[in-house]
Amino acid sequence: MPAEPLRLSQLGGVPLYCGPDLASAARRSAESAAAGRAATPAATRRFGARALGDALNASSLRLLPASVLVTGTERVSGTTMRVLFRGRSRSIDFCASHILGSADFERSPAASAHGQLCDVVVVDHPFLGIDPFRRYPALHVPQWVRQQCELGATWDQTLEQVPRALRKLVASQLRAPGIAASLDFEPSALVDFYRSLYVPFLRERFALAAVVPSERAFLRQASGAGLLTLRIAGDLVGAQVVKRARDTLFIGKSALSLHHSQRNRSELLDYFSFLVAQITGSRWLDFGASRPHLEDGVLLYKAKWRPRLAPNGLLKNRIHIRLVSRSAAIYGFLQRNGFIERFGRDYVVRRLVEHAPGADEAAQVAELATRVGLAALVVRQLDAAVDPVRSWLDHA
Repeated sequence: MPAEPLRLSQLGGVPLYCGPDLASAARRSAESAAAGRAATPAATRRFGARALGDALNASSLRLLPASVLVTGTERVSGTTMRVLFRGRSRSIDFCASHILGSADFERSPAASAHGQLCDVVVVDHPFLGIDPFRRYPALHVPQWVRQQCELGATWDQTLEQVPRALRKLVASQLRAPGIAASLDFEPSALVDFYRSLYVPFLRERFALAAVVPSERAFLRQASGAGLLTLRIAGDLVGAQVVKRARDTLFIGKSALSLHHSQRNRSELLDYFSFLVAQITGSRWLDFGASRPHLEDGVLLYKAKWRPRLAPNGLLKNRIHIRLVSRSAAIYGFLQRNGFIERFGRDYVVRRLVEHAPGADEAAQVAELATRVGLAALVVRQLDAAVDPVRSWLDHA
């Protein structure tokens, strides 16, 4: 590799090495770029501009508080559970499905924010989350968490940090003919990606729950970014937006073509993002934001690369899950709780169970915590002598 890292823009139009010799991939790709291939200048947004973008896109600051009552059956206890939401409506599906343990629930307008019979109150608006009298124990959950991998000083060291099974999978996929990956900085490429890949992919994957930014908002957020494309036999089968800021390469919007069924395309795109990050001298590869829950599909997918958890953006708005009853449904929820909380720099999940886990279960819990990037998945027993919910949730 060259002595000095390459700028991200210097990789524009340069074919990245796409063969199974992973150890040589960084050197071959960097030499290809250094040989004088086309480079397209790319504007770099300052950190302050990115923070301002975060603020302007924080819907919690734009929406007035609303009240919605969700009713369903809690999975463990099999009893009816009522969850009152105060704040934004966009977090209802995420929180309700994990509190109840099921996506089968009904929602109805709440007559008022007070005096509503419920087991749980979820507050996700920055101006409503303060409980100065600590009347109810609560889980304090970030809206989103980021997942980041630290790269090694060399490509060999970075590869060594990738789980062996994943390295073997990528190498086996790259033995197939016709695979090509490159970065495109043409504005038209981002427009085509948004219209033909990203929007159809979102709507197919999330249906009515899909949150699709406008084309104008998407292009504004992607300003100065490159489009990492993956092609097989000339067909575009997947792409993701990448942008470098300070010492980090950020993966932005990603999408796969709905017209191809090739497996492991996401893994290949992520692998090439590692490759680009190494060539550009980045310290971190940022996989973007995920929902903070152990059953979140996006978070679990990214966990295969063994990332660490990190805060998302500068806004500290959190979801407050207040437990206002001591029903069987509450104890059922706490036994399988998977919401990720942040204490200082650590991320933990807390569960309250009737019986202490055995050795095998404890080992599985520890393995899950390590894989996801938690400091701990803490499990404690119910204590009939005290209020277990308050004593447990009031203390990390």
